[in-house]
Amino acid sequence: MLAKGVTLRGLEVFEALAATGSVAQAAELTGLSQPAVSQQLRNLETALATELIDHGKRPMLLTPAGQNFLSRTEDALAQVRLARISRTSLRCP
Repeated sequence: MLAKGVTLRGLEVFEALAATGSVAQAAELTGLSQPAVSQQLRNLETALATELIDHGKRPMLLTPAGQNFLSRTEDALAQVRLARISRTSLRCP
């Protein structure tokens, strides 16, 4: 179970931000608007009660907590992606 306030979309946005260092590029990757990306990140940081990204740097860099959380995020999203693939393959005749 995800912690209260931690969403799958929030994890996807965080992963995209970590990969690109840019709200604009993360928005492009996720199909969200830039304000929505920023809001998802704020919601995730609030839920975890820690800053994941150094908001004063460009490109955005992960904080130590963000670096630690990224590996967990990547693992969790990999499992979700595998589950989606498995579910899709079960539907095929």
